[in-house]
Amino acid sequence: MASINRRNLVIVSPTLNGIDFVEIANSAQTILVVHFLNAVPVAGTLPAPPTITGGDTIPSVAVLPIQPHDWGIDGTHVTLTLHVNAPGDFSTYTLTLATPSLPCPALDTFFATVQFSFKALCPSDIDCETPPPVCPPSPATLPPIDYLSKDFLSFRQALLDFSSVQYPGWQERSEADLGIVLLEAMAAGKPIVAVRAGAAPEVAAHGLLAAPDNAESLARAIYRLWNDRVLAAEIAQQGRRIVMQYDAPLVARRFLEAAAGNTLNASAASRQP
Repeated sequence: MASINRRNLVIVSPTLNGIDFVEIANSAQTILVVHFLNAVPVAGTLPAPPTITGGDTIPSVAVLPIQPHDWGIDGTHVTLTLHVNAPGDFSTYTLTLATPSLPCPALDTFFATVQFSFKALCPSDIDCETPPPVCPPSPATLPPIDYLSKDFLSFRQALLDFSSVQYPGWQERSEADLGIVLLEAMAAGKPIVAVRAGAAPEVAAHGLLAAPDNAESLARAIYRLWNDRVLAAEIAQQGRRIVMQYDAPLVARRFLEAAAGNTLNASAASRQP
């Protein structure tokens, strides 16, 4: 008989009871409350004193004599409070109230024993929650790469090409355009403070962005950056890292790798019948 079906039968049995679980009732781990499956009386029917066995460092834990007041009723089921002088180790112990050789008339044989741990109340760093799935990063969209870019104007143009591809809402309009200013500030390693409007949230999302048409918000952002040198350095470094993606040697290597891949694909296609 499956244990789940047998448990259900014992729960509704008018003559048999069984152990449901063991509760560690105090922080010293010396009081154990045994919860039974139903209200069928068990007091006075145990064939021998309860035993607790199965430990590694402490093989067995002696149970103090049961007193009449240790038996009780919790709602619809019987309880038994057990006392021990000292708790067991971190092993999984087995509490036994009856055995096939020493049966108890009020207990189902299968549910006359139960496993438990004295350390159930100890803090644990185990998290049972299923971790969220890891989402792969979106493939980067690279603009056309000029691997001969080695001067400032070519380097600047590579940044502008990247911005037009990566941030569709940003368009280069003039050299005085704020987007140009932000790119050049990032290239110079400067921390960015801008208004959350136009292309600024896309070009300088790593910086401090103030609310549009709000002088107080912009003043707070400037004041925060001025007083927090660590934050200013972090924003500057992050902007510089974005810009360094278009360092001339790196851009050239990406171009050569892309060109080599296209050449191999074209060669393989030409050999197909």
